Amino acid sequence: MNWLFKLNNFFRIWGAAFRAMARIKIWLALLLLMILQLILLFCLVRFYQPPFSLVLVPLLKTLVSEKALHYPGFYTALPFAYNILNLVVVGFLSILINAATILLLSFHFWGKPLKLREAFASARGRFGHLFMLWLTNTVTVALVLILPGFLLSGWMGGSPRRILFVQLTSFGLGVLVAALFAYCYNAILLSGESWLKSLGTSFGIFSRNCFSTFFFIAIPGFISWLYGLLISNSPLIMSKFRPDIIPLLLFVGSVINLFVIFWILGSLARLFLYEVKEVQL
Repeated sequence: MNWLFKLNNFFRIWGAAFRAMARIKIWLALLLLMILQLILLFCLVRFYQPPFSLVLVPLLKTLVSEKALHYPGFYTALPFAYNILNLVVVGFLSILINAATILLLSFHFWGKPLKLREAFASARGRFGHLFMLWLTNTVTVALVLILPGFLLSGWMGGSPRRILFVQLTSFGLGVLVAALFAYCYNAILLSGESWLKSLGTSFGIFSRNCFSTFFFIAIPGFISWLYGLLISNSPLIMSKFRPDIIPLLLFVGSVINLFVIFWILGSLARLFLYEVKEVQL
């Protein structure tokens, strides 16, 4: 009966997250994130033109090599370069953007008014704790995603099935780590906890809702992961289409990620309010 009750809550929370998508105000912070990603993508595509070339040419030589700076090799390396710079540049700025989105979602579910400006102001006031959490979470997830491939590189031996198995294992472990950290932002922003104390709160909520939390992240995340896997095989794409389709596919990926982030943050925000603030579903 307990599992049936939790399964019912799972879909009710999803329903609340999907209904929140109709509120344009909640999207505004995430739209800012997508605009930043589009600016980054535009700069990368125009890397050879001043003033972008002053920074991007030496940077791309370091990241991908001299050969990748020439057509059509650049498009082969573009997804890798975009993902790295997106993580470092836009990822850092996403701390405040995701925090503001969580506040907007939480106050929407709470039935209380909150302006976008107020959401960003509240997020800025907790930036130190949010940054420490983001740094810890990012490093931990990166290690979990990279280590299996590194440790099992000899075993994979170029086998497509073994490579896929390792990639799926890395994805599953990455989701598990993300699930452990899932409610930290909420605890910092809504309960005023330190980033260290928020870890205990998040672990506690996860232990009581491990199924829901894992799949709140895994199902939307799998959509984004599959699309990322497709784009990462840029040589195959370029063998069937024009090379300049790669930036378009990266743009589509940004739109998909926008939807995925909203889906995940909305689900987690609603469950946090139910668990900690006793806001009934």
